[in-house]
Amino acid sequence: MASDPNIAIEAGDTLDNLVQQFSDQFAFLRELVQNSIDAGSGRVDIDFEYTPNKDNDKGVFVLHINDTGEGMTREVIDTKLTRLFSSSKEDDFTKIGKFGIGFVSIFALKPKAVFVDTGKDGEYWRIYFKEDRTFDRLVLPRPVEGTQIKWIKELTPKENLDYRAESRRTLMLWCKHAESEVYVDGELLNQPFDLNHPLAVTHEVQGTYVSAAPTHDERPFFGFYNRGLTLAEGHESIVPGVEFKIRSRYLEHTLTRDNVIKDKNYDKAMVILREAVDKKLRPALFAAAQAQTNDDVLGYLAYHLGKVPPELEQEPIIPTLGQRKASIRELRREIKQFKEVLYEEETNPVVQHLIEDGRLVIRWKGESERGLGAMLRILADKVPVIPANSVYASPVLLKELPDIHEKMIQAAMRILHRAGSAYRKVVPANFMYANSSVSEKIYLPCDKATDLIRHDKKTNKFGIFSRLFSLWNKDTTVLLNVGHPLIEPHFRLKPEFRIEGPYLLASAIVSDDGISPEQSTKLLEAYLEEEDSGD
Repeated sequence: MASDPNIAIEAGDTLDNLVQQFSDQFAFLRELVQNSIDAGSGRVDIDFEYTPNKDNDKGVFVLHINDTGEGMTREVIDTKLTRLFSSSKEDDFTKIGKFGIGFVSIFALKPKAVFVDTGKDGEYWRIYFKEDRTFDRLVLPRPVEGTQIKWIKELTPKENLDYRAESRRTLMLWCKHAESEVYVDGELLNQPFDLNHPLAVTHEVQGTYVSAAPTHDERPFFGFYNRGLTLAEGHESIVPGVEFKIRSRYLEHTLTRDNVIKDKNYDKAMVILREAVDKKLRPALFAAAQAQTNDDVLGYLAYHLGKVPPELEQEPIIPTLGQRKASIRELRREIKQFKEVLYEEETNPVVQHLIEDGRLVIRWKGESERGLGAMLRILADKVPVIPANSVYASPVLLKELPDIHEKMIQAAMRILHRAGSAYRKVVPANFMYANSSVSEKIYLPCDKATDLIRHDKKTNKFGIFSRLFSLWNKDTTVLLNVGHPLIEPHFRLKPEFRIEGPYLLASAIVSDDGISPEQSTKLLEAYLEEEDSGD
């Protein structure tokens, strides 16, 4: 073999700095596969070889990368392969690389040696890269088809296994959709490109192919590829409610191979992606929603509400606890009028009364139905989505109580009024109904005693005694929970203690309000005044 020994590969410190920027040191495998694809090879074979050394703990690890591409002449070797930042791929949309740094990434893991056998136009060469990055160019006496690379490093048996595993991981990450067939130890690596989703669509124009599907993930999957090789994958809301893969000649990777370059060509690819969403994905989704709606479909629709056609907006597709489903338009009206979205998992007295009053109560199981949850949150925007039971109560109003009990309650309320309460009326009620969220409350304030009241109104620390309360709220009635453990025993007082019953009952009613000693004294004085008045 003739040779030109000890020629140093260009770059020096620049090469060191560049190689260190790679986010994955094993990414040189992707670069070599990329070069094979650019060379027109329909198949790339990667094989591992390891020979243990009996004399020490390190054996010889050999990584083989072979292709059947167009190969290289001496001119290409001298001006492209071994010259950093020199590239023949500038402005060529059929090539992935641009910076001319792909091959030099082989030094990221500091190999002991690298052999490259290649040939073209009747000349055949071996380039022998040494550990110090100098190389010999040797003339091969035999023909070589394509390019054959041997990457050599001394490794322990454990390191050998680690290198194999990392190599497979890297190749799967970056080359699983490669246009050329990629074999690793004889096993085909390639996987289907299209998304596996029942509503996935495809869209193709010259040089660009899109696979897109609806999702209710707030950070959908995305993948950018060129010639099938991965440029970037991740989770981000690039197109809200859409996961996608796009393979395009317009996409290029950054210098460090960890993202795509977002330039005018990237913008062209994004225009094609939006065409796929507008012309293919949304029509397919809307047709599916009209045919049959489930939780997944509702979640998909959530991110496309601004594009929903009028006929679908009026379609009853949202589950409620009434006798029918509601439409998107109906729910929008509910939100606009009441500034809230009410939901429950199953019906209860509160829900029944709300439906009778014409309210919508969505049937929702919470986060286990995340599709409907996404739709409710997006439709509601800043309006609260809350369980109906958490803000409404349906106490059973007690119209007939024993006369002695009724008199005790009214006397207790007069004592509270004398002591400073702004309330004028007390109505006995039972809070112990099915699925009650207020059974632990002693009383509920309201402006009018009904079988459906809102109980999440603003209160203040003075509780039932507040005179200020009546200045900003018209509530003047108290619903008293006569079945409460702190209230009910008062109705069982023996006759000899019943004279103190109203005072004891009044004290119990305000027991949760944290009244001050001064207010407690006023309560006692009010009781004495009540006794003196003879009411």
